[in-house]
Amino acid sequence: MSDSAQGQAPKNPKLRSACDQCNLSKVKCSGHRDGCTRCRNLRVECVYGESRVGKVQPPRKRKKSEQHTVSIESPIRIDEGSLEVALQQWPSDTWGATSWEGDTLSLNDMFENLDATVDTNNNSSADDTLDSMISLDALGSQPSPASRLLSGSSTTSSRDSALSILESNRNSGSSVTPKVPHPLPTLPSSTNLPSSRTAAQSEPILTRSKMDSKCFLACTQILITLENYIVSELKALDLILSVVRKACDELRRLIQYQQESRCDRCLFLFVATMHQVVELLDAGSRCMNDNEDAHHDMPGALNSGFIPSFGFGGFSVSAEDQRSWKVHLIRRETQHVDEAFKCLVALSKLGPPSCAPTDPESVKQRENCITGLQTRFKEICERMFE
Repeated sequence: MSDSAQGQAPKNPKLRSACDQCNLSKVKCSGHRDGCTRCRNLRVECVYGESRVGKVQPPRKRKKSEQHTVSIESPIRIDEGSLEVALQQWPSDTWGATSWEGDTLSLNDMFENLDATVDTNNNSSADDTLDSMISLDALGSQPSPASRLLSGSSTTSSRDSALSILESNRNSGSSVTPKVPHPLPTLPSSTNLPSSRTAAQSEPILTRSKMDSKCFLACTQILITLENYIVSELKALDLILSVVRKACDELRRLIQYQQESRCDRCLFLFVATMHQVVELLDAGSRCMNDNEDAHHDMPGALNSGFIPSFGFGGFSVSAEDQRSWKVHLIRRETQHVDEAFKCLVALSKLGPPSCAPTDPESVKQRENCITGLQTRFKEICERMFE
């Protein structure tokens, strides 16, 4: 009898490899019987149901279980509009002054305190909490981590646990700030509107000042590079023309950026850069003239055929043709400098934003600062083209 009784004793049911929470959410479960990793992180009860492997259910029972599964697995959608209305109707008396030294907390401050509670440690003081609230208010334009609560990234169990904590705290009337796994979204309040308007008005000013600073630094880099060439006494005309072309192209781009702000600091640096460009061209032209004078002072036997001529069939390029080609190349490179001068003159005519553009005296004074430099540049070009 004892053997038959032992044989008829019910066996322990075989449990599923995944817990009920992971099975409903269709995610991989770690399978720990004392609590899987996901349930521990979400702080929910980890329950393993009986395995259905190898068991055949009747049609009626199978239909009921399928309907129940569909109703459970249907996603819970939280209407943001209804949530905002419910939060606006939330009585704020229960949220009295707790550890904020008598400050009156509004609805917006309540949710900022929730964000501060999550970001700070449990043993932080009241001053640390206020500092975190100020930092959150200053960074209000950035998306809060709480937006992930309503975007569907968190699971059904985490939403239920967060809402249940808030509901229980409200019913109990406790003044302690609740600790939730995710902070709720910050609602806009009328107190934040003036600060947002002020930030929107100051944004173009900050953007303009940043652009002026970038132009100033870029022009300073050009000045340093050109000054190094001047100090090293660069006299090779081909290298000078290459350096001048790159500097003028970059300078024209910076002048285009200054059409709106017209910063005085940048305008002064533009004029200083053109002074350096003219100085380099002057050194290159003098070196070219000295070399040509040395060639002319050579004996007549070498003077006529010093520059070798080359030809293609019945056509040949003489020394005079080579010189004209060289003058053409120099004229083409100096065209970049001439265009940079034109852009600089047009910018100087506009003047700073505070100055009236129609004042003829101020326009003439600004032009005189560049006219002398432009005249010197034309004299250097004529000397090289002779």
